[in-house]
Amino acid sequence: FEQHPGGEGFDLHGGRLLPSGHLNYPVLYTSVDNTSVQCSLLTVSIAITDMPLGEGGFVTLPGSHKSSFPLTDDIRHARHAAVKDMLVQPALEAGDVLLFTEALIHGTLPWKGRHTRRTLLLRFAPPTCAYARGYLETSAEVSKLDLSDSVKEMLQPPYHPRFDRSAAVKRSPDQLDYDERVFDRPYY
Repeated sequence: FEQHPGGEGFDLHGGRLLPSGHLNYPVLYTSVDNTSVQCSLLTVSIAITDMPLGEGGFVTLPGSHKSSFPLTDDIRHARHAAVKDMLVQPALEAGDVLLFTEALIHGTLPWKGRHTRRTLLLRFAPPTCAYARGYLETSAEVSKLDLSDSVKEMLQPPYHPRFDRSAAVKRSPDQLDYDERVFDRPYY
């Protein structure tokens, strides 16, 4: 993303609930229990340029990923001073990395800096979830690219792990054999 000097902001968005109040599942959820934290869409934001405190850019509403209420228009557009006072804009230096769940309400303040603000966003989701289109259509297209195997794996479209294709953790040969015998194919 680029935000030029004087560039406008972007309304608050995200959150774990839809405007109707229903859970925004499976696109944006977080789940926490005694042993793990699960998140269906993680954003990795890499600061390409410095983003000093008070100059605008990324903002968030802390704790909003746990909210049990939908985002209202007054909050979405930060119409009241009380809402603006709750927002946090982290100061970032070029090279800093910010991780956040898309279930966290976030947005962008108008950019007051003298330089163009640049940020690289990477989004990660479980292999069975699709956040948006834009995946390479076939494994053949991915294999033609001059990329490392791990990057090629990240570019694969969503799939169920039971399909036997490139994955960080391979299914055991015993499980593949079992599926072949029971379901007459290497997956069910």
